[in-house]
Amino acid sequence: MSVECLGSRDWLGNYVKLNVGGSLFYTTISTLTREDSMLKALFSGRMDVKTDDDGWVLLDRSGKHFHLILNYLRDGSIPLPDSRQDLEELLIETCFYCLEGLRRACEEKLEKMAAEESQEKPNAASIYIVKYPKVTKALFASTKQPIVKLTMNRYNNVFSYTNNSHDNLLRNIECLEKYALMFADRVVFIKDVRDKCEQNEICEWGFYWRCHKLKSIDCIAIHYSSEKRLIKVEFPESKIHEEMLFLLSISDRDMTDAEILDVAICRGSAAGLGLTSTAANVPVVVTEPEESSANVIHEGTDAPNTSFSSSLTSSSRSGGTGGQRRGEDADIQRSGNRSATLVPSFQSSSSLGVSPSSSTQNAESTSSRSGAMTSAFLIGSHHWGSRR
Repeated sequence: MSVECLGSRDWLGNYVKLNVGGSLFYTTISTLTREDSMLKALFSGRMDVKTDDDGWVLLDRSGKHFHLILNYLRDGSIPLPDSRQDLEELLIETCFYCLEGLRRACEEKLEKMAAEESQEKPNAASIYIVKYPKVTKALFASTKQPIVKLTMNRYNNVFSYTNNSHDNLLRNIECLEKYALMFADRVVFIKDVRDKCEQNEICEWGFYWRCHKLKSIDCIAIHYSSEKRLIKVEFPESKIHEEMLFLLSISDRDMTDAEILDVAICRGSAAGLGLTSTAANVPVVVTEPEESSANVIHEGTDAPNTSFSSSLTSSSRSGGTGGQRRGEDADIQRSGNRSATLVPSFQSSSSLGVSPSSSTQNAESTSSRSGAMTSAFLIGSHHWGSRR
């Protein structure tokens, strides 16, 4: 390999052999020096060139698009490739060889292609149809975009539907498809069709961001007719639009997971997260219909009132004296052990170590404070006595 100078005028009409990245080309020195470029500086004598033993000038570049560069130097213009990748590769070569005219032509066509692509709205969308929980979890973990999931599972219903339920089911599906077309590049849409053994929802919307459920909308309501129980499927279009707009608005914000969770709680998605509105550690009293009056009285009274009720029962069994007291004791005595059965949580006066006379005195001293309770208790005793 030798280093030669090709700048003498004797070479201007001669052909030169070029080895560009393994691709061989023949051209003249006048063609290579036609425009002010790196090739002109290379073959005008200002730079030294390397040739091999056979006289090929070595250029350490790709020869894929070098024929376009030679045609541009010969004719002044060339048809540019339609492929974006080929056009970008040609732009890189023009920047290396400092061909300003060809570089501007490549950049203008790339800008035109980008403008045409941006004007074309997508007429196709993708909706993931999942059946297994593992697939759903994988989708949630693989994307950072907001997620809208529509759960559709008619296998969970054991009752009949109302007249408009089938139409509303189709409306919910069509709404998901319209959203997928409108926001194909911003939101991931999932249609969950798991079996009834996997989930209980028949038709439910879920709005998620970063694996946090922001809101859930249940489209199922129970309708009771004169003969049977029916399932009513609704299409809450306004609620769905509201949550969709809210999901799009917060997806552009830079929020932490704690802030997202606060937003979900503020928007009332506790039901969607499996929470209930009942406060923690708050007991809920469930009473039977036949014994509701007696149970409510016993749970609502305090310790002195409980002693008073027990003393009334004890004094009736011991035959207490007094005109008005005898009538009340007689009413309670008619109920007998039935009243004691109704109040299993109460203890008798004998078990508490209280004599009948002292119980009566206690009752008289507290009668002014619990008169209303006594009347309610006596009414319940009359009721059970009459039933007996």
